[in-house]
Amino acid sequence: MKTQEHEIKSIRLELNATKYQYNEVKVAYEELSKRIKTKEEYITLKDEEVKEKEAKLEKALRELEVIHSKKTANEAVLKKALTKTKERERELHTKNEELKAREEEISAINERLLENEKVLKEKENSLKQSNEELKAAEEELRQNMEELSTINESLEVKRIELERLSESQKEALRKVRQKEVELTEKNEELEARGEEMKAQKEAIEENMNLLDAQNRHIMGSLNYARTIQSSILPTTNELASLFPDHFVTYHPKDIVSGDFYWCYEKAPYVYFAVVDCTGHGVPGAFMSMMGYSLLNEIVAENEGILPSEVLTSLNRKIRSSLNQDKEDKNTDGMDLGLIRLKKSSEDIVEVIFSGARRPLLYFDRKADELVKIAGNRKSIGGGNTAADEQSFSDVSLQIASGTCLYLYSDGFTDQCDTARKKLGTRNLYAFLSRINREEVSFEEQKSLVPDLLDEHQGEVKQRDDITFVGIKL
Repeated sequence: MKTQEHEIKSIRLELNATKYQYNEVKVAYEELSKRIKTKEEYITLKDEEVKEKEAKLEKALRELEVIHSKKTANEAVLKKALTKTKERERELHTKNEELKAREEEISAINERLLENEKVLKEKENSLKQSNEELKAAEEELRQNMEELSTINESLEVKRIELERLSESQKEALRKVRQKEVELTEKNEELEARGEEMKAQKEAIEENMNLLDAQNRHIMGSLNYARTIQSSILPTTNELASLFPDHFVTYHPKDIVSGDFYWCYEKAPYVYFAVVDCTGHGVPGAFMSMMGYSLLNEIVAENEGILPSEVLTSLNRKIRSSLNQDKEDKNTDGMDLGLIRLKKSSEDIVEVIFSGARRPLLYFDRKADELVKIAGNRKSIGGGNTAADEQSFSDVSLQIASGTCLYLYSDGFTDQCDTARKKLGTRNLYAFLSRINREEVSFEEQKSLVPDLLDEHQGEVKQRDDITFVGIKL
């Protein structure tokens, strides 16, 4: 009995403690309920669940009261009640966690509401600014309307004034308008002419482009022809091997030349010529190529041929090649001076000269004078004399070594200065006499002869092909 009483007493203490804890939980729950009611009115569904839990708790309390009042209830019933009470506590703890989560969610919602409020304020400010701008635009529009009204009134006044113009003024206005029509017509006519001129300009430009292309083609052909023509001239090395002291002034008037100088060695002789063909440029170049080929052919085929015989044969071949003996002949030909050199001794050189309208010049130091050996007054080809009547003569000379010989085309002496005065043979002879009397070195003569021509010519355009050759024996 004492053991049972002791157990009952223990159970009563535990029940009292449980009741005390339940009261505390109940108070906490009531406070939490109040907070939920003030903060979350929209979560009514959860409140109903809480009420349901409260009903269950109240029911548990009544059961505990019944157990307490009965005092005779067995331990199993009390333990069961305690177990239920703990479960209720766990449920309340879980509910409390859920309520905290709800509070955090409500806090986040409040923050978003604050942000939306800020955005709304910004939009409100922007709307106010737009309204102000709209008011300013309305004010500007009103001012413009007032200005337009003023302008309309002014135009109306002008219109009235125009209606009051006199008949003479109206007539003048009519004439002005008529002039405007005439000017418009003339302007249209000028525009039409402008279009026509534009078309003509385009046609001219097209022709110019065509001419330019043709000119480039022609110039290319001429430059190539110059290369070919240059290839027939003796090279510097070839001349230097035969005449260690020599100089050549060679100035074609155009790209290609009617002048050429020719050299041929056939032991024991050396032939040299300066040739001036009819015309210059392309026609002269054709003649120069023919003359070069025929001179080579004549000297190569005739051993030791004399210069006069070379010229006679050349004349016959030129006239035959150009059909000049026929009634319908052309008059193309060439002038030249030809020398044949042969060394007679250490101090003497045999020089045989024959010329077709070109001379040979040399300076005789014993006589202290420039000597001119005139050629025959006949050209190669052209003219009216039949080939079998055309003959040339030789002049044979024994000249000391160191003597300077000169051959040239008439383009040198025929060159004009700014006063249209030719250089002339007299000035040339005087110049050559002076530099030889002064014993100007042959090396210096190489530059002095071209300088004489340049100083005389100045800025005047060259009128003919120019060739001047100096040889020191």
